[in-house]
Amino acid sequence: MYIFHIIDFKTIIACCFIPWFGFVGGAIISLIGVRDRKKTIAICIETGVQNTAVAIFFLRLTFPQPEADLALATPILVSMATPVPFLVLAVTKSILKKFTCFQKCLSKQDEKKINENGTNIKEPEKLILEELLEEKQQEESAQIQKIPL
Repeated sequence: MYIFHIIDFKTIIACCFIPWFGFVGGAIISLIGVRDRKKTIAICIETGVQNTAVAIFFLRLTFPQPEADLALATPILVSMATPVPFLVLAVTKSILKKFTCFQKCLSKQDEKKINENGTNIKEPEKLILEELLEEKQQEESAQIQKIPL
């Protein structure tokens, strides 16, 4: 119970931001080193995640038992806050996927048509507009044919 007495608001805020600083710092260093995207992501994850495991390991082996538990409070808080950036990115990505025009307007059948026709999949808006114009022209031609002379 004495571990909770050393944890205050500043400690919690600092522990929440340490993984973010590890991810961002790893990304900046890997971009300075001109790495490709896959290696940049790997470096970000390594710098953000494994720092706490090393700290917990060394603190556990270095101090005797009551002091080791007190010293482990901060690294344990950091390890609890480490998955938060991943959760934020996953939620943000899923929200952005739901609200894009590509996902709303283009069904799976239309994607197959695009791939079969060899049309550029990066410009679905043009394809949708062309289909809408064709439908409108067909409706207008059908109305013109129905007009009695």
